Amino acid sequence: MSSDDTSLKIDFWLTFGAGLCYFFKGFRIFREYRVLMDTPEIPIRSVR
Repeated sequence: MSSDDTSLKIDFWLTFGAGLCYFFKGFRIFREYRVLMDTPEIPIRSVR
């Protein structure tokens, strides 16, 4: 194995790991967005 091959594998796994993190972070943000969209709006006067 040459150092270029090792460097390429390391770059691949780092990129793959970052992609997975962003993918699941997107699901978390989407879930929060859906909860906010499903929350009914109420007028400020009726809040007590």
